Amino acid sequence: MHSGTKSCHDQFNTQKLARAKKRGRDSTPAPEDRCRRPRKCFDKTSCIFCTKEDGLLHEFKTLGADDNVRSMARDLLDSDLLTRIEGVGDLIALEAKYHLACLVGLRNRHRSLIRNRENLPGCQ
Repeated sequence: MHSGTKSCHDQFNTQKLARAKKRGRDSTPAPEDRCRRPRKCFDKTSCIFCTKEDGLLHEFKTLGADDNVRSMARDLLDSDLLTRIEGVGDLIALEAKYHLACLVGLRNRHRSLIRNRENLPGCQ
């Protein structure tokens, strides 16, 4: 590189920054600008299932919990739950919390779905 002169890349970045400032914001898009669809944020102070903060909340502690919850949500086509946990990482590491009754409810709905599939004619 030549000393004292700007490279083509530096000039491009300077122009990009100037245009962004002219529009009234910095050159890095805000996190909400990056998402194409509205998404409920992950909140570790509320239940991952019902999103309420009331009652006694438990933390996920077993290694298979994350996979089990995601698998049940996919089988049930629970788009609300999938939207909340999609791409946020492991629920244990994120210290996700839940109401015991909500987890039991998810498991019961999943068990019911599996039983209904097994009882359909031609599925055995």
